[in-house]
Amino acid sequence: MSKRNRNIAKQVRVIILTAAAYALVGRLSLLLAIPPGYASPVWPAAAISLFAILHWGYSAWPGVLIGSFFTNVWIGPPVDSVADLELPLRISFGAVGHALLGAYLIRRLVGYPAPLLHTKQIANFLILGGPVTCLVSGLWGPLSLLWTHQIPSNAFLITFLNWWIGDSIGVLVASPLLLVLAGEPRDAWQSRRWSVALPFLVTLAIAIITFVYARQWERQRVQLEFNRQAQDIADALDNHLDRYLEVLESVERFFAGSNRVEAHDFHAFAL
Repeated sequence: MSKRNRNIAKQVRVIILTAAAYALVGRLSLLLAIPPGYASPVWPAAAISLFAILHWGYSAWPGVLIGSFFTNVWIGPPVDSVADLELPLRISFGAVGHALLGAYLIRRLVGYPAPLLHTKQIANFLILGGPVTCLVSGLWGPLSLLWTHQIPSNAFLITFLNWWIGDSIGVLVASPLLLVLAGEPRDAWQSRRWSVALPFLVTLAIAIITFVYARQWERQRVQLEFNRQAQDIADALDNHLDRYLEVLESVERFFAGSNRVEAHDFHAFAL
């Protein structure tokens, strides 16, 4: 196999691995989504996309696009036609934009590969890859929903905040784990495996437990609210029916107590 063919095969493997990792992590993250929304409050897939571009280069972006696309297809409504794939594809470009911009800024301002030994380097890496460049995906996703009339305009701000915070937390939590597992230079990161990974694993576990309980509480709250509203409607309907029955019973008694009812008699009774 020629060098060119080996490079192509390697690039295809990178794209497939990136897409599979993004889609798998994204799918698992949806288990933390709090109804009625479908955006997860922690989105580690954002860290997957950022790390893939940093580790394998900018040419890994098709893997981010494919992984995000399939994740968005899972999230969205059933696909009945090719036109239904437009929104998932549109949203996926936000994930690609975040990963490309984040990798560019980190390479330019922090440096990679790098052991990130200083606090300032670590902070810059996490802030640039997280809250700063997650603005791209955080804005692009809600704008896509707004453009396709999936959300009303008054829901844009809260959707943006949920999206941006979820992506940012995902980068802040998962990036150190990815660096420990596969970051360069390997010697520098392997020696810090437990000191870096353990605190973040504990934090991630606490976050997952918290969100699972929050989701369960929210479901119970929604169910109780639904039951209350349904009972209010049922009670109001019963009251209306009771009033109608009282009217019918009074009319029945009126006719039963009269030998003959003329029109003017019934008119006077009805008034």
